Amino acid sequence: MALFTPETIVHLCSNIPLNNSYQDTITFSDQNAQLNYFYSKAVHSFDTFTYQRHDQAIRVPVNAETMNGVNYAIYRNANFGPKWFYAFVTKIEYVNQSTSLVYLEQDYIQTWYFELTLKESFVERETVADDTVGANIVPEPVGGLIYKRSRILNQLSSDMDNFIGDTVGYVLATTINPDGSRVDGAIFQKIFTGANYVFYDSIEAGLQLPSDLKNWPEGKENSVLVIYTFPAKYAVVSNKLLIDCKALTYNTTKPSANGSYTPRNKKLLTYPFTYICVDNNQGQTKEYKYELFANNTIEFTCTGSIAPGVTFYLFPNDYDGLSQPFYECLTLSNFPLCSWTYDTYRQWFAQNMNSMATSILSGGLSTLAGLATGNVAGAVGGLAGVGQSSLTVLGKDADMQVLPPTFKGPANVTSGNYAVNHQCFTSYNIYLEEHVAKRIDSFFDRFGYAVQEVKTPNIMSRQNWNYIKTKGCVLECNAPLDAVAAIKAMFDRGITFWHTTDVGNYSLPNGVV
Repeated sequence: MALFTPETIVHLCSNIPLNNSYQDTITFSDQNAQLNYFYSKAVHSFDTFTYQRHDQAIRVPVNAETMNGVNYAIYRNANFGPKWFYAFVTKIEYVNQSTSLVYLEQDYIQTWYFELTLKESFVERETVADDTVGANIVPEPVGGLIYKRSRILNQLSSDMDNFIGDTVGYVLATTINPDGSRVDGAIFQKIFTGANYVFYDSIEAGLQLPSDLKNWPEGKENSVLVIYTFPAKYAVVSNKLLIDCKALTYNTTKPSANGSYTPRNKKLLTYPFTYICVDNNQGQTKEYKYELFANNTIEFTCTGSIAPGVTFYLFPNDYDGLSQPFYECLTLSNFPLCSWTYDTYRQWFAQNMNSMATSILSGGLSTLAGLATGNVAGAVGGLAGVGQSSLTVLGKDADMQVLPPTFKGPANVTSGNYAVNHQCFTSYNIYLEEHVAKRIDSFFDRFGYAVQEVKTPNIMSRQNWNYIKTKGCVLECNAPLDAVAAIKAMFDRGITFWHTTDVGNYSLPNGVV
């Protein structure tokens, strides 16, 4: 005589969006919600079966052809406890017109979900709980990045290049003052110099240079050491002298889109998917990551040296944890040197007038008047019976008068960048081609971000789904050993927990909760 009446209850369900690949599963607030969902999908129910063993076939009094769509089962061996078991239907086999074999495979994650406690594990990827820009910067295994670019920080370029006349300045370094007296010297930018830097603040002002050089104090033409270019917008000028270089700041804001595409996943607003590239147009570029700027407003400072061999330095502000990380600077140099000429005879005469006077002094004071006016021939001719020394003076003077002007400065003063108006820093926002950005955004939707961190997996941080992939999952579960091993393997392969029954619909909103 049987000790109890068989009470195994079986419900066969259809159109359950889960399968034994365990790529997806569904979360429920409690066991009643879980049972109610699957029960609502039941199309055949039986309550007088004998004890149902796990992962075995059950014989049901239903024709196989009437069970199209049946892909899941829930059952309870009531005489052995109240627990419900959840199983995939892996095959339905025809026996006869009124009987079928239904093959079951236990759904370990649904069966033991409420006995499961996740522990700290190495998480390779997950749908993160914090998707603010810059919070997730672990490199991603994505390739095929195709970039586009657009100009930014245009003022940085226009303040320095020579496209507009008022941006070009000229510096004349000299060791004498305008009255011909010697320069005492001064400290500019912490460096002592024995020269003054006379500044011409535009191309129009620079046109005055030929006249100034022509009227330079006689005999002191060599006091002009060098003439070079300098960006006028950066010049600090006092009494027409260049004394320092301004430090100018330029700013823009962090982008809220990757080019024209606004991503769902904010990691697409970080490097290498978008960033700033600054080019000095001299073969050097520097990349700056938006996420390393402390503020939403991105700021750069540009300044330089004023001495010959001008070099400018561009560096970010409030970047990488520092107020001004100079190690992130980009330099710009090779500002053109200028050339000029002066009257060779005029300089020689001014420098040699006294020695010539001594040579012909015996001719009498009246002859000195001619010499003082530069009329050497007249001075010598006014002497009676001139000696050999006077003839030598006359010959040297004649020789010097026919010499061409003396050329100073570099013979080749052409600068390619100056010629094409690119003696400046040029800045670009680098972003992805839209179809590439969409492809990567979809990848992040499905598989979250690379995390590479030991932490407790988070499967409930988003509106509609969370993906998690571990390596060596650690958990506690009051379940048979084979079930525990299978659940660990699911996490190590990667599994998506859906907080909706609309499994696989990645078009749903999935904001952080």
